[in-house]
Amino acid sequence: MTIDVDKVLVFHSGPIRFGVAVDLVQAVIPACEISPLPGAPAAVEGVFTMGGEVVAVVDPLRAFYADRATRLNLGTRFLLVNTPHRKLALTAERVDGVSQHRRRDGEAARLVPNAAQVREIAAADDGLLYITAPDALLSDSDEVRLSGAIIEFTSGRSHGQ
Repeated sequence: MTIDVDKVLVFHSGPIRFGVAVDLVQAVIPACEISPLPGAPAAVEGVFTMGGEVVAVVDPLRAFYADRATRLNLGTRFLLVNTPHRKLALTAERVDGVSQHRRRDGEAARLVPNAAQVREIAAADDGLLYITAPDALLSDSDEVRLSGAIIEFTSGRSHGQ
C-alpha cells in the first residue's frame, strides 16, 4: 500500500475548513484594505497592490456558495498563493497552521465529483478537510474576466482615475 504525505496549510473560510498545499503558499499576511474590482468574477472580493503587483483577493467560501462570503475583520488573514495564472490572496477567517495529510490509495481521501474547486476531501480526527486547488477556484472564463478587470483597473490608475 502506497502512502503519500502532503503538507497542507489549514484555514477556515466561513463554516468550511480548507487545506492548501504548503508549497503553493508564499506567505500569510494580515488582511489589508482592498479596492473593488468592477467586472471581476463573484468570488473575487477586490484587489490590493503589493510590491507593484495587483493581487486579486478570492473568497474560497464564495467560490462554493455564491450567496455567502467570508467576513473580513481584524483577525482575517490573506494567504498569498501562486497559481499558473497569477498570485492570489485567499481570505481566511482563521489559520490553524500546517498539517500532514496522508493519502493511502484513496482510503484517507476521496475525490469529489462535480466540485472543481476541491482536489479531495480528507477525513481528519476533528472533521472533514476540503483540500483545494487554488488555481481551480476560478474557472477559465473567470480567469479571462479577472484579467480584463485587472487591465481596466491598472489602466484607470495610470490615467489618474
